[in-house]
Amino acid sequence: MKKDILENIKQEYNDMLKISNGDFTEITELENNPVVQRYRHLLDLKKSRDLVEKGKRCIVGKVIEEYGHGVIKESNNIWCLLFETEAKKVKGSSFEHFDEVDEDQIVVLYRDIENSFRTIAISKANQEEFEATHNVVFGKPQIYDSSDRYYNTRRQFFEDCITNGQEEAVKKILSRHKDN
Repeated sequence: MKKDILENIKQEYNDMLKISNGDFTEITELENNPVVQRYRHLLDLKKSRDLVEKGKRCIVGKVIEEYGHGVIKESNNIWCLLFETEAKKVKGSSFEHFDEVDEDQIVVLYRDIENSFRTIAISKANQEEFEATHNVVFGKPQIYDSSDRYYNTRRQFFEDCITNGQEEAVKKILSRHKDN
């Protein structure tokens, strides 16, 4: 047999012997290696053929799905106006903040553009003050459904972050708000 074949046999034997003896040191080192982690991540993406077939829009959606539901803890504090409703209809929901109001009073709901788990309810009486002291966007005015406004505005923000950087995306979304 050729020398390289013999070396492969010896290596295979030694690897099997280590594993059978419970020696996982090399595996642990490889798992902690950033290059190997990157390789495994790319391999997983390669297996996900729907990314290739559906294109950029699908990929942005998957990124938002992975990071936009609670992963981002420190956001740019940009809130999207959702809708107004009676406090009793949303009381008990998990909001980051809920103004104390009577059940029949109107509250205004806002959601963080970067973290869909951050939703707040502000009393209608405090709406102007909140909007004056926070970055609030209203979404695309031609879209009337609050969910669509939020998700379309959010998608555009993430796309801008990916292609132009976070600072430019923030400027763009806030300038768009000032134009409406």
